[in-house]
Amino acid sequence: MTLSGPMQTVILACTAFMLGVLLQNWAVDHRTLWESVPNASAFEIAERHYTSLLDAPHAVRHTLHCVAAVWVGAHIVKLHKPNESNTLFDGASLILTVIAIALYAQNVVRGMRTIASGQYDLPDGLATGQVEADVFKIGEAQGAGRETTIQVVAASNVIIAIVLVGIMVLQVGQGYAEGAAIRELEHIKEQKAKVDGVAADVDEGDPYADKDDVEETGAAVGVDAAAAAAVAVQAKSADNNTSKSETGTPKKRRPRKA
Repeated sequence: MTLSGPMQTVILACTAFMLGVLLQNWAVDHRTLWESVPNASAFEIAERHYTSLLDAPHAVRHTLHCVAAVWVGAHIVKLHKPNESNTLFDGASLILTVIAIALYAQNVVRGMRTIASGQYDLPDGLATGQVEADVFKIGEAQGAGRETTIQVVAASNVIIAIVLVGIMVLQVGQGYAEGAAIRELEHIKEQKAKVDGVAADVDEGDPYADKDDVEETGAAVGVDAAAAAAVAVQAKSADNNTSKSETGTPKKRRPRKA
């Protein structure tokens, strides 16, 4: 029993879960990213939203991490003893999964921490306490950094969503390709069974049995029906001659003239 089917379902379920998580951000991301002139209230709403997400209970964040771990694990299980289909579809799907996780960790998580701290356009040392706050002047650049940070988080969410849709397309495409291959194999087996059945009828002494089927099925599987029928008739004739020579009665001798 192959694990491709169950693991494919797990991958699709985890991908759909991740898309649902990103969907909750769309209400605030649309106002800050897609509006031609976003107002200040849109960025304030986005700040409160991402701050609340970062302050969520640990169980919520660990649930997301566990789903991501199962997500990657399902890809690895599917890639165990890979065939051509696994290498093409699951390999590309795993690469997209790694890209999505990297974007989330690098852009979204770090951006949410910056938003929650409110320290925009500050050196890294200031956030960690290694640089004194009074040596860095916070002026008009703070507003630009605030908007840029929020928009970077929103754009990263959109890119991750596109990547997740790509993963789902790859998995569904793999299922369709495998199903088409199975149907084609079953069709070839059916055609071969018809040819074998007609050959059996010919072997029983009816060389013209199901001639139309022989020609149709022979063309489908690349077999010359006339040649197959001729060979079967010759084989039958040879078998009959052999059996007569082995079990035939002795020839009668003509009487000699006196």
